[in-house]
Amino acid sequence: MRNKNTPLDSVIDSYLLHCHDLAERTREFYRDNLSHFVRWLRANEYDAVLGDIDPNVANQYLVERRRVSPYVGRAACASLKAFGSWLARVGIRHEHGRSVLADLRAPKVPQDVRRPLTPAQVDAVLKAARNTRQPERDHALVSLALDTGLRLGELCGLSVLDVNLRERFVTVRAETSKSKKARDAAFGQQTAVALDRYIRDFREESADLPNGTDRLFLGLTGLPMTSPGMGQLFTRLRR
Repeated sequence: MRNKNTPLDSVIDSYLLHCHDLAERTREFYRDNLSHFVRWLRANEYDAVLGDIDPNVANQYLVERRRVSPYVGRAACASLKAFGSWLARVGIRHEHGRSVLADLRAPKVPQDVRRPLTPAQVDAVLKAARNTRQPERDHALVSLALDTGLRLGELCGLSVLDVNLRERFVTVRAETSKSKKARDAAFGQQTAVALDRYIRDFREESADLPNGTDRLFLGLTGLPMTSPGMGQLFTRLRR
């Protein structure tokens, strides 16, 4: 019988198993956000057990996520609230049948900036990326862009060595970052599969590069993609 001392990892695994009716990308969204919450708990000397699903603890976590960006904070809040609702619905952790995280408040996001794509728009963009002259590259590129939100120049500047498929993140080096600070950006399982297939089976360098290149995304000629060239690709996908 699960109780407050049950490891949170195992409860999250059960939750994701019960989310079989959700789209795979939605399950990845919840998995990534909840896994980050567990890592945060451990880094802050919590036990990372079911009892840590508590509004006070969750609000401390959300304060930190909001500092990254309002969108990151909103995603973290949505994931925790969905998890809390499931815990209450199946009777694992609740307060008189109500989710203990029901009163978490998502941060407001700016209304005068570009908004994230809807799930239907994401599916449409990925479908378009599979119908180009280089479908494996473009599907991997678009999936990575959707998961990480990297800027065009950051995507263009990535090298093969910047990609960690095992841990599922890319490193944006300081020299390619607009902020001039290095950072890591996580991506999901589907993007990992797309990148693995592109890198190992389809990425082919031009013979005109005697010393080769470590740039991740290459054009039809096998030369590194440029920012204008990548911009034209996204323009074609939008059409």
